[in-house]
Amino acid sequence: MQVELDVFSGRPNPHWTLNQRDSQELLRRLQRLSPTNAGEPSGNLGYRGVILSNPEGAIAGFEWIVCSNGLVVGYKGDSSQKFIDANRNLERWLVQTGETTLGPDILRSLRQEFGGDF
Repeated sequence: MQVELDVFSGRPNPHWTLNQRDSQELLRRLQRLSPTNAGEPSGNLGYRGVILSNPEGAIAGFEWIVCSNGLVVGYKGDSSQKFIDANRNLERWLVQTGETTLGPDILRSLRQEFGGDF
């Protein structure tokens, strides 16, 4: 599964691939999320969240997933389903999986975004 940090506007976003163990953990974490009708993903400048995709097929029944500011949105065709990401736990975990890919400036900015470590 592919993870993309949605952070840049004028250049490519950093991205990385989850290993098999982390991909399985991602699916477990997604299954534990509670549905919600509230909110929309962030559209701010700078860090906007994490985008998940899978070139090999669906992720928990979705074509792609966005994790942003306590909200997880799964997209399939023209429809979407929203879930609560309490304390941004899934989003934080996904960022941790890419720590070795992200440069020091991005990591510093993310620590500010998350109020400390992620």
